[in-house]
Amino acid sequence: MVPQEVKTQYYQDIINSIDSANKITAKQFMKQTYTDTEARIKINKSQDIAPEETQNQSQIDQPGKLITIKSTLSINALREKSQYQIIIESFLYGFANFPLLYYIILLTASIQYEVIGFYNQLYMGLQIVLCFCISFYDTFMNKIHLYRSIEQADQQQIFAYIDDEFRECSIGQLQPGHLIKLLPRQKCPTDGIIVGTTGVSENIPLLEIGGQTITRRAGVANFCVGRQLEGKLEFDSEEKKVRVVMKMETNQFCLDFQQQNKIRILQANNSFDELFILVTGQTMKEQKEEQSSAYEKTKINPKLGFSLHIQNIIVIMFTLLLCVTLLAGHFIQTKYLYLDDKLSEGYMKTYLQFLCTFSWGIPIMQIPLVLIINRISKYQAEHDRLIDVDISGKRVEITNSNALANMARAKYILTDLNLLTRQTLVVNNILLNKQSDEINLNDLVTVTPIEDIDDFNFCQQEAKYALLSFQTSKKSEEDIATQKRILDYGLSIGINGTQRIIQDQEQNQQYFKTKFEVVTSKYFLIGYEQVLKEDNKQYIIVFRSKFTDCKDLLSSEIQLQISSLLDAKDNLNQMNIIFRKIVSMQYLDKITNMVNQQRKVDDETLKQIKSDVEPVLFIEIIEDFYDCSQEIMDIRQCQYKIWINSHIKDPQILENDPTMVGVFEQTTPQIMICQNGDELQVALDQVEKNSQIKNFGKELNIFMNERPVLLIIDDTTLQIGLKNQLLNEKFRNFFLKIPLVLILNSKPHIDYLLSSIIKSHELICITNYITSTPSMQICLENQTETAFDIKMPTFSFLPKILIIHGRLNNIRQGSAISLINYLSFILFFIQFVYACYNRFSQNYLLNEFIIFIMMFFTICYIFIFFSMAQDFPFEILRSQPAYHLMVRTPKNPYKILLTQFFQGGIHGTFIVISVIYTFYGSNDQNGYVHGYQLQQFMTFTISLLVIAFKPIIDQYKIVKSQIYLAMAYIFATVMIIYKNNEEMADLFETGVKTKDLCALVFYPICALSPNLIGQFIQRLLSTNNLNQCLYKMEQKHEEESENQKLRDAKNYIRLYQKEELEQQEDIVNSKKVL
Repeated sequence: MVPQEVKTQYYQDIINSIDSANKITAKQFMKQTYTDTEARIKINKSQDIAPEETQNQSQIDQPGKLITIKSTLSINALREKSQYQIIIESFLYGFANFPLLYYIILLTASIQYEVIGFYNQLYMGLQIVLCFCISFYDTFMNKIHLYRSIEQADQQQIFAYIDDEFRECSIGQLQPGHLIKLLPRQKCPTDGIIVGTTGVSENIPLLEIGGQTITRRAGVANFCVGRQLEGKLEFDSEEKKVRVVMKMETNQFCLDFQQQNKIRILQANNSFDELFILVTGQTMKEQKEEQSSAYEKTKINPKLGFSLHIQNIIVIMFTLLLCVTLLAGHFIQTKYLYLDDKLSEGYMKTYLQFLCTFSWGIPIMQIPLVLIINRISKYQAEHDRLIDVDISGKRVEITNSNALANMARAKYILTDLNLLTRQTLVVNNILLNKQSDEINLNDLVTVTPIEDIDDFNFCQQEAKYALLSFQTSKKSEEDIATQKRILDYGLSIGINGTQRIIQDQEQNQQYFKTKFEVVTSKYFLIGYEQVLKEDNKQYIIVFRSKFTDCKDLLSSEIQLQISSLLDAKDNLNQMNIIFRKIVSMQYLDKITNMVNQQRKVDDETLKQIKSDVEPVLFIEIIEDFYDCSQEIMDIRQCQYKIWINSHIKDPQILENDPTMVGVFEQTTPQIMICQNGDELQVALDQVEKNSQIKNFGKELNIFMNERPVLLIIDDTTLQIGLKNQLLNEKFRNFFLKIPLVLILNSKPHIDYLLSSIIKSHELICITNYITSTPSMQICLENQTETAFDIKMPTFSFLPKILIIHGRLNNIRQGSAISLINYLSFILFFIQFVYACYNRFSQNYLLNEFIIFIMMFFTICYIFIFFSMAQDFPFEILRSQPAYHLMVRTPKNPYKILLTQFFQGGIHGTFIVISVIYTFYGSNDQNGYVHGYQLQQFMTFTISLLVIAFKPIIDQYKIVKSQIYLAMAYIFATVMIIYKNNEEMADLFETGVKTKDLCALVFYPICALSPNLIGQFIQRLLSTNNLNQCLYKMEQKHEEESENQKLRDAKNYIRLYQKEELEQQEDIVNSKKVL
């Protein structure tokens, strides 16, 4: 193993090599013509690949300095694993799932204990073979597709920096240490934003014209992006270029590159000219070998990958128990019932009926057991995300980075105040020297500037940080747990998604400098100290808390605590408590320098200040992210704390006193929450009757009772209001001036809203998923790539809108699943009691009552399922890290909705068939219901339950071929039943009726449905098939793409040469002018 320090040095050497020894090589590569194929090295041929023993060699001397590292290309993984090995593995996995499919047939055969003929056994044997073939083919095709993806990766060409020169190679051959240069036609898969580049920035001279030097501001800094991609931004003084070099894991890059994602990088204050990606982590081959067993692993848990194996073990154990019980019954039946007259046939049938009834409880019991396993696994995974850290030196990083990055993205983009500035992200990278539950009043908590921790040079010395922690008055276990969670995660946001867990670690105490704290019973406070003049300090206090009135908090007691601890008692009037970070660190640094140098603010700086200081609507939602059962369902139950900095007291304040920039008047808004059309109508009427329009500089705001109006509304309600013309033309002008908090849940609503009134509002888009959601793409369709790149002017004619993607539907999903489980147990209990009672009683009314109860619960199933289908949380499926309900979802939510209705139709058809069958054949000549018929009806219901919620509670991946097999099987069976009814009845020796044969045929179909019908529409509409289509299209148009690449390269070279000529002409012209 190569030590971590050596790896880091290795990566750094490669990054730095761009500016040193290999700069000439890179420049020559950029200038050469692409038609000169002999000058370039083709690496996509197997005979050019170096021997395996030379891969990734490294020699390190005793001091630890890196001497040589040779990086070669890996061999295609498909050649190392033969087709026969894949087939053998698939057979083994098919045998592992064989009992799960076999006991279904065994149960059916045992219940039909009067139908034990040779042809019947042959027919069931064919069913068993069919089940096994489907399972085998499913596994086989999954692995074939897996290795095809490697082939696909091997055929996509990119330019990588290998062995001191740029070469063209395939993305499947990338290895750690390769440096990828992204040409204009190559698309970068990163979805993050580069921030913090202004901490170390300087003005670089470009040209001298007429005695004046034209400069460009360039920054050099390390950065992290949303998916925890690390990198560095550098400036090339010779070429006058700013380049970005970022690290990215091999597998992540290959997968995203195949999906043709766009570049989603925010160019912060400094644009960059070149973009490189340094490949790290494992090779594509190693990643694929790990993922080859992903089919057997659950997707809900990144840590406990064996939970699905536990599920299989439980199923096999129950199956063995079931087989022993039923085989014993079958043995007793064949040996004694027909051969020995000593035992009564009636008692024997009763005994067998009891065994069969008991056996049906076993598959029912598997449902809660599997759910319990998944619940434990999910809890364990969340626990691991909290405690599984890798402490290397001073840095504390979470090892499970991918899942956590998504999780933190979903939560902290809503809650982190600093993201609203969008200019420079300064993070609260603070280490505590105490456990959170040990903090007492007036305790001093240690903090340190960020630049003293590692190499994060993002803040200036003038800005000192203070942590103002909170403590609950009643230390219940729940409060302490919440407290720890907020401290452990609320302060560990890291650098734009790079989470740092804050722990009590003695080895970090040497970094602590000053101590102070403000403790309240409900809040923890984060403070920023802004030094404006030598004797004037302004403290920007950020409140993050649950919903209470902010004015109550600013009591004299709290103010005294703040002022005494911060030594600002005499300047209490100048201590402006502001409820969000309103200025960037660059602006703080600029203003501080101006004050120190006693210079006036010029017009250009004033414009920059106006672009930095953004009076925006800020809303903060604090919620327990990990307890998914406590999701928000009612808007009124949301914990909101809202401050509006909609205006400045005096618009002239910027010109008169630049030190007062960003000091806003704080006014608690009049909050109006509307959840339906009636409430919206009432709210609009109140605003129209009681509102006043106030002018603040160039801004217009609507006030009610001297308080600004804030309307909280979901997209559905607003759409209903617009369609019903609640917003007439007279009020529309008022409406455009009301700040909105819009909770968006679906793409169609966004389409409609953007086409109506929201286009006239300026958008502040904050979403859980940054740029991956359709709504975000629509909001930004003609503006920018990311929401954080939207530039807001300081003074605006229009109010700002904060868009929050809500997760309001999760509770509905979870409750429905729980209700289904309860109904299953109720149904099973009723059926079990009735089956036992039916042998000893022939009460007709009781039989009819039981059937009525069954019908009622069946209707409940249908109602619950269809209600869920109409309200399916599309956005949750796409990026919810705690669930991973589906691997991929189509971009169009209508497809998911259609899928749900298709499935509902299939399941509803099965339910109707079972109900008709129950009433059609429930009574025999004696007038009572056969127990096994009710059992089959019960089995229908349970099977339909599992089918309906299969996309939510299970992780199987079903291929399209299974559905074709199942449909052909159903068609053949139905044809046999209806075309050869009499002949089939004669074959079964005992004269089975059509309804019994239907039960024998349809139950295996329903029992197989969780593995067959439950997800086939998702699979048909999934992006996997879309990728396969794209793959075929790429093969079809391979020559076109090669020619296009050649043309693009030539155009790029022409453009590059044209820019150089223009620069030379500008220099010549400037000399002529002189």
